[in-house]
Amino acid sequence: MYCETKSLYTDERWEEIRVLARKLITSMAWQYHKPLKNGFTYVSNNQSKKNA
Repeated sequence: MYCETKSLYTDERWEEIRVLARKLITSMAWQYHKPLKNGFTYVSNNQSKKNA
């Protein structure tokens, strides 16, 4: 199932979502900023990192 934590790394649909999000940021001329430190885990390009 695409909603399971493991799927964030392995399901190609999530990578497509990340690609589309980057395209949206670019098309809207927004600047990408890393989220504030909050203890959550973020997944980017099949990598995860705890934001603590």
